[in-house]
Amino acid sequence: MVALTGSAFGLSARALARSDRHTKKVPGPIIERVVAADPSVAVSVCLVSGDIKVHGWDRNEVRARSNDVEAIEFRRQAGARESDPAKEITVLLSDMRPHRLGPCSANADIELDVPRGATVRLQTRDGSIQVVDVTAVTANAQSGDLDFAGIKRSVEAATIGGNISLRDSNGPITLHSVGGSIEARGVRPVAAEDTFEAATVGGDITLEKIGSKKVKVRTVGGSLSLSGALAAGALYEFKTFSGDISFSLPLDSSFRLDATLSQGGELVTEFPLKMIAESKESSSQASRRSGPQTKGDLTIDPDVLIRGSKHGLQRISGVYGTGDALITASSFSGSINLRKK
Repeated sequence: MVALTGSAFGLSARALARSDRHTKKVPGPIIERVVAADPSVAVSVCLVSGDIKVHGWDRNEVRARSNDVEAIEFRRQAGARESDPAKEITVLLSDMRPHRLGPCSANADIELDVPRGATVRLQTRDGSIQVVDVTAVTANAQSGDLDFAGIKRSVEAATIGGNISLRDSNGPITLHSVGGSIEARGVRPVAAEDTFEAATVGGDITLEKIGSKKVKVRTVGGSLSLSGALAAGALYEFKTFSGDISFSLPLDSSFRLDATLSQGGELVTEFPLKMIAESKESSSQASRRSGPQTKGDLTIDPDVLIRGSKHGLQRISGVYGTGDALITASSFSGSINLRKK
């Protein structure tokens, strides 16, 4: 099986400025290869450069097509019989040759049709990856966009210099991008412990209708946003260094918010929060303030702006409804916004 590299975060930052992008060859005749496969076959493809497209279908076959190569080979796991449906396949192309970056050395675009129950492991240095309607995906690209839809069980993906898009997929999700944005919509857990994790360096993260019980999102130099209903009992962790965090939630939402702000940041809320964090001011300072003094809960006006401390972190904790979900949000130099959807 082709060995896939680790997370794109472990790759050299020099990949962001590569000048040796693959120049496409003049398209030749389409080369096609088909093999009988197990419904849950594992398929691996590794390219130096080129686009990879994978589509799930109802046949128990794997079909590979390319017009950039002379031949396509399906390599099975050691000891497998050629007469049996393949359970594990590595797709090799005819121009593969030793390469200083590792075993992946083909320069070609490839399209694959695989059983809907298949697991695919994909890697390309300079190209995009698109996967639709399979069971599980692991994908890495050093310079290209990643696009996934209809993945049934799990997604693990990383790219440098590219965007990631995920739609209508299930299970545990891990998405990493350096220099690109992440968008995810319609994610549902398969098991209660399934998590959704997304991270970027220099890119925004936009989420909509995320049903996972644990959502962990972080970025350096980007903004974060979540739209849609909160899952009961779920934990949402949002962290950004220099961007805004925005939540667009239904009016009947129920959550606790633990917010951390600094550098003059603001909490802007359209939800009347019931504060549960005590002020850090001394009792003598509190006695000099005008208006009612309370040590317990405090209801704030929906349009109030709570400014972060100019000299350090400001932590604000409040509840809306009965606090069924927990939101922790942290921004070093941006605002946190709670909007009614």
